Amino acid sequence: MSIATLRQGTLEFLQTALRHLLVEQSSSRSSIDDESSFVAMLLDALERVFTFGLVKPGIFFDSVSDDVWPVFESLDRLSWAKPVLEEIKSLPLDDANNKEKSRSFIRITLNRHILGDCCQAIVQDTTTLHKYYTIESILRREDDRSIFVQLVHYSLQGIEFQLRPTTKIMKSPSSLSLSSSTITNNNNNISSSGAATAVVSVSPAPKMKSKAGSSTSTPRKGKSIVTLDTPSSSSSSSGSFISSSSSTTSTTTKTTASPKLSLSSTSSSSSPTS
Repeated sequence: MSIATLRQGTLEFLQTALRHLLVEQSSSRSSIDDESSFVAMLLDALERVFTFGLVKPGIFFDSVSDDVWPVFESLDRLSWAKPVLEEIKSLPLDDANNKEKSRSFIRITLNRHILGDCCQAIVQDTTTLHKYYTIESILRREDDRSIFVQLVHYSLQGIEFQLRPTTKIMKSPSSLSLSSSTITNNNNNISSSGAATAVVSVSPAPKMKSKAGSSTSTPRKGKSIVTLDTPSSSSSSSGSFISSSSSTTSTTTKTTASPKLSLSSTSSSSSPTS
């Protein structure tokens, strides 16, 4: 399986989780909490994206890692992210258990609607990206990270979360749980594989409003954008994730009774950050 296919599959998994939660929110009109069957799926998908191509810096060489906490911890330079890190320090968690702290970070930022801002801050910090991620990671591939950031910004802004801050009591069905071996195997493939590309499609981008401040910004031309269409629970629609290569082949995944998430890009190839 190519690295491009792994990246596409990871983003599709995230898209599917968001679609289910949007349908659930529109039908129940209430906040999403840990009782939702799809919360574990969303948390799993987000963790897969953040750990895709993640490495632990070493003196002589980098090693494959699933510890994303140092990446989240790098956000302590931002005044609006510091309260989250301080809250995590007050939780009854083992200081040495970075995985638990990382999962709590994702949960708290979902509740506060600032996960999208955190993602933007991470991908704009090239020093952190180059230190902790390989060139084949989702966060260092321009098209893939654009899809990820915009999915988080536009889809999650429409969902109200009331999640417990600690994952020790998280409802996580075995069918949706993320195994460390899966992350390790995927990252081993990334570390040993050559360059691969994943191209996705685009429509005019709406303005995005940052939760951290009052200013707005419009994605640059050529960036991938996401369009959301959330119907009532009784209607049906389809969500598509289109990928293409130099031979312009495409694959479409259809889902019934789900909000429509269209992923698109004007760029003809995926390029890593410098």
